[in-house]
Amino acid sequence: MKVRQLLLLLICFQSTAQNLVPNPSFEEYIRCPRLPSNRAQDFVGKNWHSCSAGTPDYYNSCSKDQCGVPNNWAGVAPAHSGKGYAGIFMWTANSEYGEYLQCEFVKPLQKEVTYCVEFYFRYSSYSVYAINWMSCLVTDLRVNVKTGKLIPLSATHEKLYKISDVANDWQHFQFHYRANGGERFIVLGNFVGNLKIKHERNERLLGKSPMLSASAYCYFDDVSVEVSHEQLPPPKPEPPYFTPQAAKPNIIYRLRYVFFDFDKSELKTEAYEELDEVTKLLKRNPSWRLELAGHTDDVGSNAYNLPLSEERARSVGNYIFMTGVSEERMSYLGFGNTKPLENDTTEEARTKNRRVEIRFLDK
Repeated sequence: MKVRQLLLLLICFQSTAQNLVPNPSFEEYIRCPRLPSNRAQDFVGKNWHSCSAGTPDYYNSCSKDQCGVPNNWAGVAPAHSGKGYAGIFMWTANSEYGEYLQCEFVKPLQKEVTYCVEFYFRYSSYSVYAINWMSCLVTDLRVNVKTGKLIPLSATHEKLYKISDVANDWQHFQFHYRANGGERFIVLGNFVGNLKIKHERNERLLGKSPMLSASAYCYFDDVSVEVSHEQLPPPKPEPPYFTPQAAKPNIIYRLRYVFFDFDKSELKTEAYEELDEVTKLLKRNPSWRLELAGHTDDVGSNAYNLPLSEERARSVGNYIFMTGVSEERMSYLGFGNTKPLENDTTEEARTKNRRVEIRFLDK
């Protein structure tokens, strides 16, 4: 009898869980869409808006013109559910252009409550490019930017994907978020920055849609923010990722593409582009110095890992020196395995822990 009562309570709780995102699957609209947006205010899906001068697009099966579902100007794709979805430019070659979609929750998030945040995305079938990152922002303040450039804010959560996966079907983006209290908005878009994104070009799609010949264009559907059954402990703070536009002195930053093979300190070529941005920032701020801190995974003794971690920091410093920053402006630390980002012993966690972090110091 008690088991049956518990099951009934669980079913009742699950059935009354509230999605705080209005119009989560883009079914409702102000008017049926016809053409892709030319202005930010042209987006006609209810409750969702552009938060910049970028021009997101709305699609629904009601349209018999260029914004239908499944057929539209950007490709052919059924909705993940229902009859509608939204689309934005996530990345454009040789450009800082970006589009974003913002929605206000039906009520603010509650302090120290854990929420499950999720949505589905896929690249349009005429998108010549696909990229390997997805991100979103949960915030207490409405984002309102006057330009169409990428917004230099740090994502609440971002995730790395295999490009071969994201290019063909709907992908699930999900994370658990412990609220600070008062958050009222979710924003979908590129909070990683074009320079850090890895992309692939599909030559076979050239000419399918001229507007997408140099871009990665993404559809979104089924956005959800609900109270999670899994209540998280207070999070261990992690350093934010380095973003050139937002970098400030005396803050420790993670580097997205500076990682090392096991027991190695050699720098990989994929780190060069990100480190070039560090060099440019130091040249623009000649009074700044750079502190580099190396880390290892949990394998081996700390007596062995301490010098290895400093070698990794010096490997990064040597590259920055070779690109034009004097050695006198840099200092090095090695923490061995004493400050892991991940405490797991999986290879993924160990790869994440084999890293170098940076901090700019102003005189």
